Amino acid sequence: QMMAPGMGPGGAGGPGGPGQGGARMEMLRRQVEERFGRMVQAELQLTDPQMQQLRTAMRANQDRRREVFRHQQDVQRAIGQQLQPGQAANADSLNRLLNAGGQTRVDLAQSDQQFMRELSFLTPVQRARLLIMTQRFEQHMRDIVQRRGEVGEQRMPRMQRRPM
Repeated sequence: QMMAPGMGPGGAGGPGGPGQGGARMEMLRRQVEERFGRMVQAELQLTDPQMQQLRTAMRANQDRRREVFRHQQDVQRAIGQQLQPGQAANADSLNRLLNAGGQTRVDLAQSDQQFMRELSFLTPVQRARLLIMTQRFEQHMRDIVQRRGEVGEQRMPRMQRRPM
């Protein structure tokens, strides 16, 4: 199985909770990962051992990025709480939170650098192709999620729609 970026638990594929719907989501996620993995292996002409190394590197990168995104969400939530209408914001707390938000951007950049080091077994051409394939895949997944959201909104009666 290939862990496509953003497709693991908590990624674009969704949490896939318990029950029949969650099992179906997990099955679909695995199918997408396997198909993406076959495409990557064929496009980059990777051996099975190289493919295993790539899977390991992608999973590690995905885990690092997921943790950074969780922290980023926590920081954003805390900033939102500080800026509640009718409450005085604590300048010291906001300053710490803003610094933490900046650090998450640094952490993401460091994660990307680590990922590139972990991919050093690939040639520069293979790494570049992998990055392009990954970016296209991620954009395709975002487009699918956006279309699903738009279809869901169209199905909801007007009274139930929530403003963004």
